[in-house]
Amino acid sequence: DTFATVSQSDRSWTEKIWAMAADRGGAIQLVFGLGVYPNRGVVDAFGGVSRGVEQWTVRASGRIGPDPGAGSVGPLSYEIVEPLKKIRFSLRENPVIPVTFDWLFDAAVPPVLERREQHRGVSARRVAADVVRYHQVGTASGWAEIDQARTEILPEQWVTARDHSWGVRYGVGSPVEDA
Repeated sequence: DTFATVSQSDRSWTEKIWAMAADRGGAIQLVFGLGVYPNRGVVDAFGGVSRGVEQWTVRASGRIGPDPGAGSVGPLSYEIVEPLKKIRFSLRENPVIPVTFDWLFDAAVPPVLERREQHRGVSARRVAADVVRYHQVGTASGWAEIDQARTEILPEQWVTARDHSWGVRYGVGSPVEDA
């Protein structure tokens, strides 16, 4: 089915996005994550920058709005520019952490589907995980800013990778009481 409909009512059903971009010299790395929990009505995200031994992380959480595919919460956003080819990851200015970025993932190869993860919990009576995931690599373009110092992200100098997964997963929310 499409992501407009969640395949089941299990409260741990989650869609997750993870991405990174790094300059090939290793000076700066960006990271982005988005989690959508439709059966809980929650969306959360994080964005971070590391430079040498320094690291900054911004986290945001909120309720899913009227458009469950919106892909943004607080200063963080995920935008599908061209399905399975071009994705934009953004961390806008915020009042606490002096980092922002806007990078475009441009696929170098098609996504690779991982083997489906399916297993039951300790009691063998409840599905503990039923997750589908794909990975993809590409080049990055855009910019990153740390303490108002801007770095241009150039495709010939940066690499990027992403991961997209969805399904029932363990460790989401409060433990179920009857398992």
